Amino acid sequence: QRRANERLEQRVAERTRDLEQLNRRLEQASRTDALTGVANRRHFDERHAGAVQRAIASAGPLGVLLLDLDHFKRINDTLGHPAGDDCLREVARRVAMLLAGQDGGEALLARYGGEEFIALLPDLRPPQAQALAERIRRVIAERPVDSVAGPVAVTASLGLCCRVPRDAADGIAMLREADAAEVHVRIACPPVKHPCFFGIDMSTPEELAAAESTVEQVRARIGADSLAFLDEPVMMQAFSADGATSAAGHCNACFTGRY
Repeated sequence: QRRANERLEQRVAERTRDLEQLNRRLEQASRTDALTGVANRRHFDERHAGAVQRAIASAGPLGVLLLDLDHFKRINDTLGHPAGDDCLREVARRVAMLLAGQDGGEALLARYGGEEFIALLPDLRPPQAQALAERIRRVIAERPVDSVAGPVAVTASLGLCCRVPRDAADGIAMLREADAAEVHVRIACPPVKHPCFFGIDMSTPEELAAAESTVEQVRARIGADSLAFLDEPVMMQAFSADGATSAAGHCNACFTGRY
């Protein structure tokens, strides 16, 4: 009888371990995008809510970076959905690897829907978040994606919002502002090569005071013909053809564009 009880206890323990492992796998699957392997929108929303509360409590900055693959429908329509899926997986891999190398390891990449990805960037000051956004843009565009249909050139439009959120509602507003910045680059500016501006909300009186001279610098370095007018307060960052910064600053009526 004692041996029988021991065998029964062993089987119960094994079954319990199996169920625990299964539950962990199911929990992981519920937080993961099946195609790309990065976080899904549900998991991002949960992490974002917590990050906003921590940023409020610590008065520390929080960055939200939205990126949208350019002309993704064209890729699907001309090369097929399997090639499009390869592009999504590879972009996710490149960006996730870059974020994994960040200090602290708290950054999170999620698939936000379709060809959109979103990154949560806790504890990064605006200049750091801005530099990281440009590295992400470059790592996406630097080489074609090897797909089932052959090499595919992929670029992305990026929108970045970075500041200390005032409250939970402001944390939600940051998502809308990052999306608006990305839309301005993607729609208002017909793509030629790569985005040369992305919006970033980090306004201070000192930065705003430099608006007029900044706009003139951008016009002189890039040319007004390549710029689209935005009548709202965002920060702009311009990049020359070799990727070096050509002008940066704040303005209440600024420009965004592509080269």
